[in-house]
Amino acid sequence: MASNNFSDQIARFAEQSGETIDQVVTDYVVGVSQKIIERTPVGNPSLWESSAPPGYVGGTARANWIPSIGTPEQAEVNSTDQNSGNNQLLAIQNQIPGNIYYLTNNVPYIERLEYGWSTQAPNGMMRRTLREARAILKQAVDKNTDL
Repeated sequence: MASNNFSDQIARFAEQSGETIDQVVTDYVVGVSQKIIERTPVGNPSLWESSAPPGYVGGTARANWIPSIGTPEQAEVNSTDQNSGNNQLLAIQNQIPGNIYYLTNNVPYIERLEYGWSTQAPNGMMRRTLREARAILKQAVDKNTDL
């Protein structure tokens, strides 16, 4: 009898906290993704050893963070809109809970940026953010619970 009672309690907890858990997951995924996007350096030719190519506009790497549900994006975006990834993320955030979420970047030099190619992000974007992932999760939990 006690196990049925415990099972009932678990079932009630899951039912009551479903929306809260979904919101925690969404806030966590959005928080981690936004940090990665915001930490992606935007080309600053004044910091480069050589001059920028004619017509250079920075922001391609940041614009190429593409959030998606179900499958990772394979394309590279031909844009320098630095808010592109965040805008797409906000557009799909209601689909995050219960689905497989991806944040991909397909510019050929993104790995070099992650591993110190830019003086603007010498410790990377993803690695630095993932070291803070627990704190981001705690913020999401604290925001959505009364504990």
